[in-house]
Amino acid sequence: IALDPADSTFRAESVRLAREQQAHAELARFLSDTASRVADSALAASLLEDAAALAEEGGAIEDAAAAHLAALEKSPDDANILTRLVALYARAKRWSEADQTLRRRILLAEGEEKVALFIQLAGVNRELSRPRESAISYAAAILAGGDEGELLPKVAENLELSGRFAELSEVLARLIAVKEKAGDNDGAATLGLKRAKLIETSLGDKAQAISHYAEVLAKKPTDPDATAALENLLLEANHREEAARALLPAYESVKDHRKMVHALSTIADATRDAGEKLAALKKAGEIHATHLRQPEHAFAAMAQAIKLVPGDAEIRTAAR
Repeated sequence: IALDPADSTFRAESVRLAREQQAHAELARFLSDTASRVADSALAASLLEDAAALAEEGGAIEDAAAAHLAALEKSPDDANILTRLVALYARAKRWSEADQTLRRRILLAEGEEKVALFIQLAGVNRELSRPRESAISYAAAILAGGDEGELLPKVAENLELSGRFAELSEVLARLIAVKEKAGDNDGAATLGLKRAKLIETSLGDKAQAISHYAEVLAKKPTDPDATAALENLLLEANHREEAARALLPAYESVKDHRKMVHALSTIADATRDAGEKLAALKKAGEIHATHLRQPEHAFAAMAQAIKLVPGDAEIRTAAR
């Protein structure tokens, strides 16, 4: 090998003998030393890669990594060397070095390979307890052409772990659109509910949360969680009117007349729009009279309506 480092037969036989004699470290050092005296960069890199493989096989991780790095000095853009070095660091659980090397490897990748490498990078960052970086890597995989439906849930999971709730809300919106496009209305409703709860609790925007709970009920009027959340918001003075508006169509779709009149009464009490107050009172009165058989409550609602428009003959007739 010293006389002719390029002779593959000599090298293969020396590797066989090193394995047979458990002399991995000795041959690895010899190959590295030989590479340092070779002028041809490609040949030197090849010798160093053989040295790296032997060193790792013999359990000398540091020597193996050093040989790979030396090979990269001879051939800086060799994707195969970088791939083997990433694998070495991963097997040794040296995640920081794996992260740095993998990022360098990604620069040389295109298409589907780039997608796979970004997904691998996300996994490395999970090992480093860096969910935010994992989320970024999964998002990059999508931009590189990865399957949005498969990868967006992973982006969401890692954003949630990292406490990036505003970004999580946007990702959930994208996931909802994916579910709707696929015709999965139940899945879209489930994600919509999660987003609404996130906006209400983690982002503290109850007004926006109400609109998202309403979207959930538009898809699934019987959703118990969205209904319960809005009914809790009915108890808050600043949000009860909008919560009642969101609940009313859902109550109407399932013909829950008692809850309908409660929502209508809340709207009538809270709104500043006289026309809307009148419409809510009239509707509540009709439901009390027709569906609930509660003439006294119907009269009370109509009496309030008369106070708003004393001259309205239709209301006065209904009240009688």
